[in-house]
Amino acid sequence: MKAQGHITVRRRPKDGDNGSNAFRLDLNNENDSLLYDAEGNLLSGSVVSVATLYDGDAAVSSGVVFAISERVGCTAAQATISGNTITVSGLSGSGYVMVTATYNNKTYSAKFTLKRLVGTVKYDLLVTPDAIAYNTTTGAKSASTINVKIYRTAQNNSGGVSRTLMTSVPSGHTLKVDGTNVANYGSSGYTFNVNTSQNSHVVSLYQSSTLVDEETVPINKSTNGSDGQNGQNGQDGKGIKSTVAMYQASNSGTTTPTGTWQYNIPSVTAGNYLWTRTVITYTDDTTSTSYSVTRFGVDGQNGQNGATGPQGPTGPQGPTGPTGPTGPTGSTGPQGPQGIAGCLVRLTAWESGREYRNDSALTSGTRYIDIVIDKPLSIGTSGVSAYLCTTTHTASASTKPGEGSNWSAYWQKMNSFAPVITPLIFTQALTADYINVADLVANSALIAYLNASNIKAKEIETVESGSGHLYMSGNEMQMFNSNGQERMKVHGGELSSLVAYTDTSPSSAQSDNTQGTTYYDASGEKVYEKTKTIVTKSISQARILTLPALPVSVSLSLHRQTSQSDTIYVMCKAEYLVDDNTVKSAMQLFQLNYSNNSALVTLTIPMSNVNVAAGSHTVKVKLTVDIMNIGTLASNEYLYHYVNYTVAKDSISWATSIMKTEIANNGFRVALSSTCYVLVNLTTGGDDMIVFRNGNIVLRVTNSAIQKSTDGGTNWTNL
Repeated sequence: MKAQGHITVRRRPKDGDNGSNAFRLDLNNENDSLLYDAEGNLLSGSVVSVATLYDGDAAVSSGVVFAISERVGCTAAQATISGNTITVSGLSGSGYVMVTATYNNKTYSAKFTLKRLVGTVKYDLLVTPDAIAYNTTTGAKSASTINVKIYRTAQNNSGGVSRTLMTSVPSGHTLKVDGTNVANYGSSGYTFNVNTSQNSHVVSLYQSSTLVDEETVPINKSTNGSDGQNGQNGQDGKGIKSTVAMYQASNSGTTTPTGTWQYNIPSVTAGNYLWTRTVITYTDDTTSTSYSVTRFGVDGQNGQNGATGPQGPTGPQGPTGPTGPTGPTGSTGPQGPQGIAGCLVRLTAWESGREYRNDSALTSGTRYIDIVIDKPLSIGTSGVSAYLCTTTHTASASTKPGEGSNWSAYWQKMNSFAPVITPLIFTQALTADYINVADLVANSALIAYLNASNIKAKEIETVESGSGHLYMSGNEMQMFNSNGQERMKVHGGELSSLVAYTDTSPSSAQSDNTQGTTYYDASGEKVYEKTKTIVTKSISQARILTLPALPVSVSLSLHRQTSQSDTIYVMCKAEYLVDDNTVKSAMQLFQLNYSNNSALVTLTIPMSNVNVAAGSHTVKVKLTVDIMNIGTLASNEYLYHYVNYTVAKDSISWATSIMKTEIANNGFRVALSSTCYVLVNLTTGGDDMIVFRNGNIVLRVTNSAIQKSTDGGTNWTNL
């Protein structure tokens, strides 16, 4: 990417007058190209070349003015120069930029050749160094080797452009140095020795016989001349006694202003000039006056509009429109025959040897359908699994619901079951909003309000919306604040670590709605289920997962073709699932018929705290619409349902042991924060037997010493 160089000989004679050196203007990038796609969009970005004026083998560092004297194939806005750096940002066609350097009233020029390529790939050379300085007298040279690298610029799969170093010569291309093919180009490019007998080295890249890029590295040579004769002694110098600078604003940058000069810099409007007059008084009382002028620029023109950005993603689906008006009521059909009485539903616990019935096929007499629950769940869950008997049979181990080897032939697992109202309840698990009893005996109970004179339970958890709650089991008691954070714990284990750390999920909200119609006939029940993942998180240590109370809106509408009196039972249920296990749920049973054919209610899943181990965990919301078909219905009758909720993910927190007061079997702790607490730990051999901490000041008693720390416990000093 450079023009051919030439030999420059610089002499510094000792005798006779000093000779003049040879000057040349060099561009470190004399050939380059811009890559466009078929639509005329620039892919490769701008190209840059840096100009250097050489005086023999030395670069001229000051007093040089660089400029662009001619542009072909590009506009002034597309080819610009700043200092000695030329930048080309666009081409209408292949062309060039002519660069000039003016020094000591002489002008030198060099040509920056440019190509406009259309496609997706281009190759270019990077040769370092771009020039060699060689002193023929001493044999010293600025570099002994030259390195060549080939770069590939290409459009990538995402629509952007990447530039990569080639580890081999591209297929179909040939790399040459001084006309000789290069065979051992590798991952670090190709390196060859400088030959000082030549005036330059030329590196070329060809595709077949077409020149793709070329770089010329000139060898700027110089020879030390003889020393010149000593000059005559100069006149005695004189010093500077004082310097005074004064200022004046003017609308001219060429005519010295005639107004009043002032010591302070005046305000200057845009487009006008600030003049500075400097008067120097020397030690021999002579003076000299000089002027300098600066123009205050005006705002430039607005830049060109940028390219249109890519189309944004499709927005979310809009809300469901309102339900259309109800059509006119059809004429009353003829009275149908009296149907048989429905089956009585019996909800019991499963026992081996007991007869369980499904009399839905009988056409006379008292008919029964049995539903059983399997076993109580842990505290924090709000329901149990229920099974509907499908075939009358006597229970045995092989037919035990969910466990026996042949249970599915006799039972169907349900999502929920119809409530039973009775003066006496025997149950393994109990979930209720309100209960008032004299005595309560249960394996597991979750009750919003309880009034009882005698309670016997394996686990008890109090729940009240917007307030804290208490959890008690056989070996521990925990108190939580309104945010679900553990603030006090009494248990029979070891003291836990004190870590103040709470991590929430991303702050965006997660919502979902399900809607649709369910057709059914006399063959049996229909169930609609949908599970939505709210958040998935991986944690490195055990945490307390806090789930907020979640309101779920449920709307049901029954469409029947005739005025039959059959009642349709619909169970709606909303559940929190953690790792596909139910931790909290809310449910409601609806009774719909021809005259009472719609329902609207809000189910609220209670707030829940779940202990989770280290690893990956998933929180989901499960929605269920369970239609229990009691009676005979026409095949074109259906139920329309709409279930909707929104949960804010930033209300879901994953917390370690929060700042708390704790009493355990080996001591106690009273903590206001993770850096302000009192600890008594009676573990034998422990370093922290008694600790008082306030911020970074810590005092502790170990099994062998009393120690103090002023940096939060990193370093200790014996007292």
